[in-house]
Amino acid sequence: MSAASQPTGALDGELAEAIARRVAELVAPRPPAPLLTAEQVAAMLQVRAEWVYEHAAELGALRLGGGARGRLRFDAEQVRERLRGPAAAADRPAPAAGPTARPRRRRPRTGETPLLRVGPKR
Repeated sequence: MSAASQPTGALDGELAEAIARRVAELVAPRPPAPLLTAEQVAAMLQVRAEWVYEHAAELGALRLGGGARGRLRFDAEQVRERLRGPAAAADRPAPAAGPTARPRRRRPRTGETPLLRVGPKR
């Protein structure tokens, strides 16, 4: 039986069933993407882990645990979006309110003398 010879109600029922199956696929819960460590993000971006810590807030870091020394984790897709720049930012939803990562202060390596800041007085 061709679509032209089927009763309209049968075709509508099949179409409704196909649409319902597709909607169910789209709204089905998906497991959350695993969060990455700073070292994993550094490897992904081919940069040093220090750079990732310095740019943690810009990369959308999540701080696990309380306090200033909570562990940082990153969502790989969010890192990619943030690196694409402001054009991609207009397409993504606003981040949920919550703790934000603070940039990590670089400590001098052993044997290095910290330099004094040079610039106009404030």
